[in-house]
Amino acid sequence: MKIVKMLPFLDREEIDQLIESLISGEIDEDQVTLEAVLPFMEREQTQKLFDRALQGECPIHPVAILPFLYHEDYDEIIDKLIEEENERIRIEEVMPFLSREQIKKVFAKTLEKSKKQA
Repeated sequence: MKIVKMLPFLDREEIDQLIESLISGEIDEDQVTLEAVLPFMEREQTQKLFDRALQGECPIHPVAILPFLYHEDYDEIIDKLIEEENERIRIEEVMPFLSREQIKKVFAKTLEKSKKQA
């Protein structure tokens, strides 16, 4: 049986084990991919995976995780990306997932940063 067919029945601890096995390369992606696990992850797991993806510690691209994050999580991401550019993701890639208020925040911070550089 392929692991992907078991995903709906796994608990948090098993999902954690699976994520670590995928990141370390212990499991062949023919069995399951990190992208396939995303809908079954809890909020904390998704945030942690996103942070690891930003740091280049896992094979998944951070943009693939964006639809699975909570709206509240984007505020921290916005702050990180405006303060320091990341080679794995750009703020423009995050914009479609932001609320109107978060977009205003991005604009205000970007404007402020641009004024300081001038």
